[in-house]
Amino acid sequence: MDPDVREARAIRALLELFGDATGLSINLGKCSLSPISGKEPDLANIINILGCQVVELPINYLGLPLHHGAIPRKYVQSLVDKVAARLPTWRGSLMARSGRLVWIKSMMTAVPIYTMMANGLPTWARDDIEACCRRFFWAGADASSRSMCAVAWPVVARPLEFGGLGVLDLRLMCLALQVRWLWLRRCPEDGDRTWAGLPLKVAPEVHCLFQASVTFVVGDGRRTLFWTDSWINGKSVEDVAPALLGMVSKRIRPSPRRCPMGVGSGSLGGGAHGSSDQLWDLIRDVSLSQSQDRLLWRWSPNGQFNAYRLLHEGSIHRPEIAIVWKTWAPLRVKLFLWLAWQRRIWTADQRRRHGLEARAACYLCNSADETCDHLLIECSFTHQVWD
Repeated sequence: MDPDVREARAIRALLELFGDATGLSINLGKCSLSPISGKEPDLANIINILGCQVVELPINYLGLPLHHGAIPRKYVQSLVDKVAARLPTWRGSLMARSGRLVWIKSMMTAVPIYTMMANGLPTWARDDIEACCRRFFWAGADASSRSMCAVAWPVVARPLEFGGLGVLDLRLMCLALQVRWLWLRRCPEDGDRTWAGLPLKVAPEVHCLFQASVTFVVGDGRRTLFWTDSWINGKSVEDVAPALLGMVSKRIRPSPRRCPMGVGSGSLGGGAHGSSDQLWDLIRDVSLSQSQDRLLWRWSPNGQFNAYRLLHEGSIHRPEIAIVWKTWAPLRVKLFLWLAWQRRIWTADQRRRHGLEARAACYLCNSADETCDHLLIECSFTHQVWD
C-alpha cells in the first residue's frame, strides 16, 4: 500500500467487512507494518489508524526473507545452517555411503528448493551447501574430504544417464526454476494467473534461454505476441525480418496480435521492404481458430517443460551405465560398480598416482599390474569367480 491515510482507512474498513461477513475477525495487534518509503508524520497516522506494530525490513514472510534491496547474508546463512543441521555428521561414519547418498538426495530436494524458487541462492551459499554435502558423502563427517573424494562433485551432480549419481546441481537448478516462472506466466493450459501481469526480475541469460527454448502454436492468437514470440515455424519476427522489427516501437512489441499495419510501404527502406515481403510470404496462410494457443518446449519430444535436463545436454550421454542402475542389487553394490566404471577404486595404480606407497603387481596372480580392469576382469582368479 502507498503511505496514504485514505488507503489505510480503506484497508481497515475492508478487514472489518471481511470479519463481519465471515466471522473471522482480524487481530491487528498481531499484524505488522514494514515501511519502505514515506514521511514520518504519514507513517505515524497510518500506524494509529491500523493499530499494528512496526517491524523494519528485512522480515520473514512464509519462511522467506523479504527486503527492498539485496537480502543480507545472515538471512541466507540461516538456510545453509539448516541444511548442515539436516546432515547427521555425528553418525555419518556409521552409515554406508549408499545411505549417505539417499540422505543427501532427500535433503537437497526438500530444503533449498523453496528458497531457490522465490529468491534464488547466491554463489557463496550454493558452494557452502554443496561443500557440506560433499564432506558428508565422501568422509561421513564435517571434516576435510580432499583425500577421500574419488570423483569430482560436478560429475556426481549429473543425472544418472550422463554418468552421475543424480544429485541436484544447485546452480543449474536455480536457472531452471527461474525459467519455470517464465513458463508458468505464458503457459495457456494452466489458465490465467493473478501474478502473470507483474514484472519478473530474471537474469538476461534466463530470458534468452526461455526465448530459445519455447515455440507457440497459434490457435485464437490471444496469448501469442506477434513481434517477439517464436510462432512462425519455430521462429520469431526478429529471426525472419530483423530490419522490419527495428522500425517497430518497443512500446508495442509486447502487445499480442499487433500487426504492422501502421507502417507504410513508402516509409520502408530497401532492407525493411524485402523483410516485410518475406514475412508476408510466411504468415499469409496462417489462420486463427477457436482453440487456445499452445506453448511447447522445443527440446522435449512431448513439448513438456524440462529445463533442468536441458542444462545437462552438454554432458556426454552414457547409455552403458544404465545396466548398473537397472540391476537387481543393493544400492551399495551399484555404487561400487559406478566407482569401478569411473576407474576410481583404490587399486595400486590409483594409490601410486596420489603419491602413496603401493606394490605394482597384483596380489592374487602376481603376473600383471594391479589396475581396476585387471582386478575385476582380466585376473585369472577373477575368471574363476565369474565362471
